[in-house]
Amino acid sequence: MFEDMFMASADPSLLTDKYGIVLRANPAALEALGLSETGFMRKPLAVFVDPAARKKYRSLLAILTVQKSVRGQELTLRPRGGAPLILSVSVTIATDSRNSVLLWTLRDVTARRRMDAELTRNARLATIAADVAAVTGRPSGVDAILRECVELMTRELGLVGAAAWTLDEHGELHLRAAAGPRRLWRNPPALGRIRWVTGEERSYRCESIAGDLARGERAVATATGVVALAAYPLLAGARLIGALALYGAAPFDEATYGACATIATQIAMGIARAEAEEALREREALLRGVAENVPGIVFQVRQLPGQGHQVRFVSNERYLAMFGLHTGLFDREAASLLQQKLVAEDVPAVEKAWESARKKGGQSTVSFRAVSADGHVRWMRAAFEVQVSTLGELLATGVVLDVTAEHRMQEAFERQSRLAAVGQLAAGIAHDFNNVLAVVIGVSERLRSYPLSDEVTDKLGLIAQQGKVAAGLTRKMLDFSRAPESKVQRVGLRDLLRDAVPMLAERTGRWLTIKTDLPEKEIEIEADPLQVEHVLTNLAHNARDASPRRGLLELRLREITVEKRDLPPVAGMSPGRWAALEVADHGSGMSEHVLQHLFEPFFTTKQPGSGSGLGLAQAYGLMKDNGGYIGVASKLGKGTTFTLYFPVAGEV
Repeated sequence: MFEDMFMASADPSLLTDKYGIVLRANPAALEALGLSETGFMRKPLAVFVDPAARKKYRSLLAILTVQKSVRGQELTLRPRGGAPLILSVSVTIATDSRNSVLLWTLRDVTARRRMDAELTRNARLATIAADVAAVTGRPSGVDAILRECVELMTRELGLVGAAAWTLDEHGELHLRAAAGPRRLWRNPPALGRIRWVTGEERSYRCESIAGDLARGERAVATATGVVALAAYPLLAGARLIGALALYGAAPFDEATYGACATIATQIAMGIARAEAEEALREREALLRGVAENVPGIVFQVRQLPGQGHQVRFVSNERYLAMFGLHTGLFDREAASLLQQKLVAEDVPAVEKAWESARKKGGQSTVSFRAVSADGHVRWMRAAFEVQVSTLGELLATGVVLDVTAEHRMQEAFERQSRLAAVGQLAAGIAHDFNNVLAVVIGVSERLRSYPLSDEVTDKLGLIAQQGKVAAGLTRKMLDFSRAPESKVQRVGLRDLLRDAVPMLAERTGRWLTIKTDLPEKEIEIEADPLQVEHVLTNLAHNARDASPRRGLLELRLREITVEKRDLPPVAGMSPGRWAALEVADHGSGMSEHVLQHLFEPFFTTKQPGSGSGLGLAQAYGLMKDNGGYIGVASKLGKGTTFTLYFPVAGEV
């Protein structure tokens, strides 16, 4: 009965003694192992066990010395001329009347184990691909992405090493990232094949790399344990970025080789994305830097058909804060924003420019005045471009520049040009009038020497006296229009001011209290000290006339530095060190209209007979002749500050 069942079993079955010597084999066993009964009988089963499984086979025999059976153990047998068989082995001790034998029941699980191995391998490759996708999807630089990818593939695929190269603009390869033994990358094996991969844009696989290497490369491969190579071009669409090389300790199977080609494409796309993001970041940084340093506000206006405007202020934070705004989106009509910030008289011009650009499309510019958060009026210039899509969507982008300084410089230039013209006219009139006065004064003086009545003599004296007063006026006119004779010397401005205070107090009739704020260190200038005192006297007289009795006159001296990039306090001042002398009162102040004409000859706000209108014109001319400048700031009801700027000796 047993014999019949043994021989008829569909599963390979063997009978061995306790040492593993084959006694019997059923037909299924002979067929599976590809042996004849005579080639199998009386031979140790160990001969047919895969060398890697022999230790486990011996353990089975040892177990059967202490227990009667072993079930579900796997052994790999190698039939002659065939592929290895993975068998599930169950062994039972059978006893007959004379001896104990081992009954081996073998079940072929090769296909199942290969399927399990394939599923495991595919799952591992899928995990690697997902991990690479995660790496390339992070916002990292190119070097960081490549380094993480080659380290990940080396670790998860059990490689000797992996490396990535990128191409420069000349088509030369540059090693960007590597994992594995350092010796491997000093002289990478098969570098010529990697160049071939980039040249042909095709992958390459070699299962036994030693025969494909030069002597030096072969030594590196042997020392590091490299057996096989798989290399891939890094292609992002049609763009060739570089190459990926995998160095294995064993040949690459078809599935791994194919999966790594897909992973190489992932890496290439990740590099392309990282480069694009890096370029975008650089572009954004550049634009942000430009926007943040533009003296104005960068804005964008968007309008969808049938909807209101969306206004987005991009920058500059400093200028936005100046007008009480901030970066971000405002879901309000652009017109309402304008009406809140613009000087009312300028709103129509801005709206006209906007409507014209909106209807016709294209670029437009407009100048206007805006009121800052602190209440000051500033001159602005807007330049913008309006685009309207076929669906009616409107998009406008532009910049609003603060041109207040430019506007003031233009006004100063026009004022100086006007003063120059008036000065030339005044010089001509003064010169001709001086000739007339010389005759009047001379004749009147001569006539007084004749024996005339007292009444006539007194009248001639009055004529001569008034002629001399008129001559003084013409001299002031000439001082304004041309440089008078001066004695320029090095002057300590701090000491000059200290000495001038008693004189100024006396000449203003002690109407004002004079307060000084002087530096500890002397500031030396090159100027005519008498002319400087004359300018100070002129300004002190003006302060007296504008101030109540016992008013305050402040003299403040400091040194400033005008840099090349700075807007100078007064148009025309060159970069360098300057002495800044402020003469400030707290009197009635001046209107904007008065400030526009302040230094013009004969312009005065005093009552008729109280002033000639030449004092400030003369001060302006004297400052100019001494290489200096004069600036003024005033507010009605708050007072006036004149600032005299002198080049520091030896600096400008």
